[in-house]
Amino acid sequence: AAIAVPTMTQSLMAPSCPSVPGAVRARTSTVFALADLQDCLPEDCIAPAAPALASILAGTGDGEGARALAAFVLGRLGEHALPFALLLGQVVSDPAPQVRMSVIGALG
Repeated sequence: AAIAVPTMTQSLMAPSCPSVPGAVRARTSTVFALADLQDCLPEDCIAPAAPALASILAGTGDGEGARALAAFVLGRLGEHALPFALLLGQVVSDPAPQVRMSVIGALG
């Protein structure tokens, strides 16, 4: 499963295209898959996805679900999330409750 992480990360680095049918759903599914893998892989395997997760979290092109999952995964990356601590702190006051609760849950 660890060999899939770089491919998933690369797919998330592509710009979000909300106007393309299914694109947001595909990105959300990819972030969900990373969240699922996070439970069975060491942090070091998921850590390369941190910049892609941060870009989803900081952006507006993805839905609330993708942003919430990205916040959750990023918040659980321990020391690998340190470069994104400011972003995670800002998300605590995000207007979307699902995103806010995900980062609080991950950091709590």
